[in-house]
Amino acid sequence: MTDEYLDALDVDRMASNWRRNILRVPVGTLHLAAEVEGKAAEVEGKVVGFASCGPAREEKSDAGQLYAINVDPGSWARGVGSALFSAAEQALVEAGYSRAYLWVEQGNDRAIRFYTKRGWLDDGGMLEDERFDPPVSERRHSCGFSRTA
Repeated sequence: MTDEYLDALDVDRMASNWRRNILRVPVGTLHLAAEVEGKAAEVEGKVVGFASCGPAREEKSDAGQLYAINVDPGSWARGVGSALFSAAEQALVEAGYSRAYLWVEQGNDRAIRFYTKRGWLDDGGMLEDERFDPPVSERRHSCGFSRTA
């Protein structure tokens, strides 16, 4: 998302939405959080990233979906995103999915490199996400899981 979009978000509304999402988790959905471990009181237990995954939302299939993965920029390149991503993949495998997909904003090169490095490749799916104003162009990346993943 662009800085302009993120800066315009209503923090109270977003917090209320997330509170509702976490308290009323749909069957099969999993929310993961990454916390900082440290000695300083202001750091210990601070959530620096999250991921959310579960059954595919857009299609009637046996696919799983990574709905979201976000890491505070101050924690980038420290393994937080990789750990969350691995945990989400493992959760999808344990839920019995043989494949999964995610949507990523077209042009979000950092995220695209992150997913591609982990074997989640652009499969040609495209979406205009009209939940945003203006709508966001997204590309679908997908991955198949082996039985030993």
